[in-house]
Amino acid sequence: MFSGRKNAFILATIISSVAFAMIHFFNLFEQTLIGTIMQVYFALAIGVCYVGIYMLSGTLLIPVLLHGIVDAGVFLLVTDNNAVANSVNWIQMGLSTLILVEGIVLVIIFQKKKDKEGDT
Repeated sequence: MFSGRKNAFILATIISSVAFAMIHFFNLFEQTLIGTIMQVYFALAIGVCYVGIYMLSGTLLIPVLLHGIVDAGVFLLVTDNNAVANSVNWIQMGLSTLILVEGIVLVIIFQKKKDKEGDT
């Protein structure tokens, strides 16, 4: 869809990560708005990271397994089904930001690697 564009990979990363994050807005039916926004932000961050991992590994299996591990971990850690976020948890937001930065770095590394291969 974006072939021929200089930054097609980065554009595709943004679109796929935003789509992955927006799907998590459906959780608004089960939790508070703040909790949903925090979850959407985390999904955006982890989506960018998953793209970087996919591009560097060359297989979709690794991001899929990581997604399963993250979801299983959340499922096991949440002991109270009525526990929903009523305020912003700055530690979780900070960790999500670190994950986002890590994903951006992975995507940039892959893009530079791809650009370098195209030059030779």
